Amino acid sequence: MLISLPKSIGQLQSLKSLVLSDNILTSLPDEIGNCNLESLLLENNSLCRLPLSLALLKGKLTQLDVSRNDEQLQTTLPAQIHQDAQSILWLLALQREKTHCIETLKTDVKLLQHQIHSSSAALAEAKQKIASELEQKKKALEDDFESVRYFLTFRYLCRELRRKALELWQSVRRACAKKYSERQAKAQVDAV
Repeated sequence: MLISLPKSIGQLQSLKSLVLSDNILTSLPDEIGNCNLESLLLENNSLCRLPLSLALLKGKLTQLDVSRNDEQLQTTLPAQIHQDAQSILWLLALQREKTHCIETLKTDVKLLQHQIHSSSAALAEAKQKIASELEQKKKALEDDFESVRYFLTFRYLCRELRRKALELWQSVRRACAKKYSERQAKAQVDAV
């Protein structure tokens, strides 16, 4: 049973078919992408990933089987495509492109970090200006809030005053009506 493959396997340019099934391989060397393989059988091993260099075999490799390998490979490559060479190579090509993009992004991030570091004084000044503007807006909002609070308090007091005035007017009206009724009753009694 094989545990690993030598890196020198990439020198076998005339190698067309490689059967590595039923071993305990955990990885493949990147150099395997230098071979001109048409068939690569890797089922029933312990592979957790495939080298991105296999994407170089796109168009040459027609048979690839990675079924029954490590669980991590199962999550990277869905079980439905473990015997579909074109799909696997397509995914590896995407991963290889993604890796290249990530490296490019890392370089861009380093450049941006350098630019950010070099302009830290301007950033601190802008930060101070923003903090000052925010403090002014906060003060204005607090003043507006205080004005609204006074307005609402005044409106409440006006409504209370109106309600009490209405109650007083109604009680005076009832008292007047009662007095008027009493006078009418007395006037009728006096008239009789």
